[in-house]
Amino acid sequence: MTLLVVADAAAGLDEQVTEWVFGWSTRWVGFMRGVWRLTTRPVALVYLLLAVLVWRRPQPAVAMAAAALGSWGLTLLVKEVVGRARPPEALLGAVARDRLGGYGYTSAHTALAAALLVPVVAIIPRRMRPVAGAVAVATVALVATSRVYSGAHFALDVIGGGVLGTVCGFGALIASGSLRRRIEEWKP
Repeated sequence: MTLLVVADAAAGLDEQVTEWVFGWSTRWVGFMRGVWRLTTRPVALVYLLLAVLVWRRPQPAVAMAAAALGSWGLTLLVKEVVGRARPPEALLGAVARDRLGGYGYTSAHTALAAALLVPVVAIIPRRMRPVAGAVAVATVALVATSRVYSGAHFALDVIGGGVLGTVCGFGALIASGSLRRRIEEWKP
């Protein structure tokens, strides 16, 4: 019984947050479209190429590619298993700014952003990690907000996407050995 009450309260809050963010001024449409286009699969390939050029070794790009592919595959699986619809136009009070087919939970854009940024933050030099981490969290939050603003997702969809992407990012680091090497560097 308690679980049902909590789930019902979360659903109500989810709808309220979604309506509030979607209701922001339409002056933001161009900016938000640019944000969510930064997390499409073709753009992710550009990020991987940049990672190879910046670090001059393939390991960061391999970790990023594994994280991106893992998040994409798991997002597709979770969408099918959960089967949660996207926000209805009746809730939004207007036509969504980015209407997509398929299911909404979880947000693939948010998952991809988190999955790509976790390896980047873990691989860069230690002195730059606090700033890079803050920028990464802000970037994922901005992508998540843009997806709710577009009407493509409920708020919980993007939270789920962020968690899924973060798990994939750390999973890719562990699988590639990059995280183990960084932990060994931190030992006194």
